[in-house]
Amino acid sequence: MEAQGKRCKKAIFIQIYIMGLPLSLPLHLSQNNFQIVLQNLLICAAVFYTVFYLLHIICFIALGLDSFDELGPFDFKENPSWLNKKYLANLISLEVTFTICGLIFALLVEEWIWDYACTITLIHVIITSLVKMEFPLEAHWWTSLGIGLTAMICEGQILAYLLFRHNFIYPVLDDF
Repeated sequence: MEAQGKRCKKAIFIQIYIMGLPLSLPLHLSQNNFQIVLQNLLICAAVFYTVFYLLHIICFIALGLDSFDELGPFDFKENPSWLNKKYLANLISLEVTFTICGLIFALLVEEWIWDYACTITLIHVIITSLVKMEFPLEAHWWTSLGIGLTAMICEGQILAYLLFRHNFIYPVLDDF
């Protein structure tokens, strides 16, 4: 009877291969927490790419580009120049997306904004690499990505703290 009242934790194992040998790491989350985190991550990813494409379309119209590039949000090879309108559209849409999404993420997930921001950025780097079939090595792209990520984390965490400081959950790091 006592066991029914307790929430059963399920160990989720993450398998990593180091030098070809599998290493399983247990990640102790309750099933409900894991589903909530995954749901929030999917919502944040959908919001991120929706905002990104909307801003890319707005920049395309505002800068008067000749042809719309549907893969523009993933373009890291564009020549970095203030005279290059395609580069400006990519840069402006990237930075404004990160700025807006930091605020939206704070409203959606309420806490741990930095974690969702870093994860969405990592997903964006992976998708960009898959779309372009090569890993981005351009310093200007990484610089703009880093500036946007920093802005997203700072403003998102500050907004979440200001709005939800009375409901803020501080992690217990005793077992960490």
